[in-house]
Amino acid sequence: MEVAATLFTVKEKECFQRFLSKEFNMSELLSLVETITNRKITVRNKNEAIRAIIAHSQNALELLRRRKVKREYIFRFLLSEKVAVSLTSDKATLMRQFFWHCGTEAPAFEEAVEVAGELRRNVPPAASSVSYTFVQQHIHISGNCSTAQVPTMTQELAQQFTTWFYRQLNSSAQGSMPPSEWGPQHFWEGSRLRLIVTSSERRTEVFEGAELVANRLKSFVSDEGLMFNPNISPSGTSGSDDPHGLVVVRVCGTIHRHDTCLGVFEQQFGLIRDPLKQNTWKIKFTDMNLKKCAVERMPTLEGPPDRLAITS
Repeated sequence: MEVAATLFTVKEKECFQRFLSKEFNMSELLSLVETITNRKITVRNKNEAIRAIIAHSQNALELLRRRKVKREYIFRFLLSEKVAVSLTSDKATLMRQFFWHCGTEAPAFEEAVEVAGELRRNVPPAASSVSYTFVQQHIHISGNCSTAQVPTMTQELAQQFTTWFYRQLNSSAQGSMPPSEWGPQHFWEGSRLRLIVTSSERRTEVFEGAELVANRLKSFVSDEGLMFNPNISPSGTSGSDDPHGLVVVRVCGTIHRHDTCLGVFEQQFGLIRDPLKQNTWKIKFTDMNLKKCAVERMPTLEGPPDRLAITS
């Protein structure tokens, strides 16, 4: 039988091979093979089934959209790959994160989505020309906005920063990550970390200096095997600024080790623009509250912007 032409990138093929191998048992793979090939191909083992599924799918998007590729499968796979995902994310959001994790450029993916008529996203009003990009692993802001648009811009910055920060932190223990991805370069030299840990008892630690702060945060992932899953929705991430140029970002989420949810966290950041590098932000301070507890739902933020308190 002639193999259909596929539009998978090399990285997408690698991601789907791991995804299908991890999350699907043999009977589920056989069912997918039958659906995709219209029962015209027989496979003898799991590897043959995975190769047939990828080879006969029109493209990566078409495969991921199939009903048999369930939301919970994508969620579990992203967690196993150390990707920060929200418990409340729908399949559309998880699909975007899957593609970003596989190295697919966001604009190309969004274009494919629009052509397919799926995963419609909210487009900012034409009057707003604010855009956010990540350059040299720092937060960059470009564009023009009126005073009335500043709160929207700050909230968008908060959500972009949150996504970037925990992706870098969760990946910092992986041996394949270049040294430049995580480190003291993202913090001001006089930065400070205030850490509050609550389990059977409550303890507070303070670390000062960019290198100490960066290393202590990394140790959660590299030494303790934790993964931080932030709530990047407006209920779990917020941003505010003051006239002196400080942007305060608050975020909460869940803490995991392997497949176990250990509790919740809340973190607050103070970001200051670097005057020597245009539109570049670095972390001046961060307060982190970790709480070991049973989790029934994704935590949300409550209280004023300067209060660090978790509600679960």
